[in-house]
Amino acid sequence: MRPFSSLLAVLLTLAITVASAQTQPSTLEERMSQADFRAAGLDHLSPDQLKYLNEWLRTHGGAGSPAVTPSGAPMFYP
Repeated sequence: MRPFSSLLAVLLTLAITVASAQTQPSTLEERMSQADFRAAGLDHLSPDQLKYLNEWLRTHGGAGSPAVTPSGAPMFYP
């Protein structure tokens, strides 16, 4: 009976980890504070330019690589 409860605990932990990874923000607007978004000049991009940049970051953004916002706060890419 004990191995079953251990296995259940591991599977539950894995499920929670996967679920939290899927809920991470996907766009710069969601990842950055409004102040950092403006400080980086991203508010001046057209909707098409911002869409292109978000797509580029999604595919080339160095998954899991830490970055620092202009305010010095760490920012992580999914």
